[in-house]
Amino acid sequence: MEVDPELARCTRDPDLWFTDGSVVLRADDALYRVYSGILSQASPVFRAMFGIPQPAYGSESYDGCPLVHMPDSAQDLRPFLRALYDCSQFNVSELTLKDTPMIVSVLRISTKYEVRSLRKRAIDALLLRYPITYNDYITTSWTARPQLDHPRHVLVANIAREADVPILLPTALLACAATANSLTLWDGMTHEGVHYALCEPNKRALFLGRPKLAHIARHKTQAFFFHSHSTAGCKARQRCDEFCRIFADAFDHRDDPWVNPFYRMNWKSVQSACCEPCATSWEQIQTSECDLAWQALPSYFDLPPWHELEKLTYGTES
Repeated sequence: MEVDPELARCTRDPDLWFTDGSVVLRADDALYRVYSGILSQASPVFRAMFGIPQPAYGSESYDGCPLVHMPDSAQDLRPFLRALYDCSQFNVSELTLKDTPMIVSVLRISTKYEVRSLRKRAIDALLLRYPITYNDYITTSWTARPQLDHPRHVLVANIAREADVPILLPTALLACAATANSLTLWDGMTHEGVHYALCEPNKRALFLGRPKLAHIARHKTQAFFFHSHSTAGCKARQRCDEFCRIFADAFDHRDDPWVNPFYRMNWKSVQSACCEPCATSWEQIQTSECDLAWQALPSYFDLPPWHELEKLTYGTES
């Protein structure tokens, strides 16, 4: 039999080629021989497709199985299939920052094909890095090179819109705002040959919210550095005022006026540079003001409150 030249250039995926599989899926130039029964059990979309008599869904065949041309990219489909056929490949507690693109792919495809259990696990995995409470946010580990994290944050913010997971948006948008300047947020950035750009709703949200957040930093969460300076009980007024002046100048003389209102201060270092009463008072003020600002965070991006975002995300989840 003559081999279809289109299929001849395709490659079987060694991790997703089961010799007793019942269907072959093609995405880009990758082939996956898998079990239609497992796909049907997990997804009502696949169940409906495989329920159509042949040759409607599989007019072509490959290796004795119906061949289905998938509209999805191999980059997205492969992580989804691996997570579906081998749960150990998608253990939420073991996933790392580097796994974010894979998690985004799983969320995209599980949403599209209505695999609810896998969708929920993907959401849970992302919430570990983009939490909804301030206490969880300040204990989240971020890398030492925030600019290189920006593409990851863009991926998460965009998939939150695409897959209808609004609970991820406030923290993901905050992360975008904190890891790029206005020009990058507008134009996007290219990293390792891939261009990352915010979708239009996210771009709008950021350009609405970023100035508000900087204002909150300067006038609420870090106002003591920019305005009030030393406290009434200060024991070293000149030293404390000078420290505040240096801190404020570092931001006031930048082209980008951004200040992260939730920036985690090293209060031990501050205390070594200022007096103890000032450092203690400033830390208490920041903690209190950050709690308030976090509750209002969604509103800065023109989003509903946290509790409504939770309902919108999980209202139809089983």
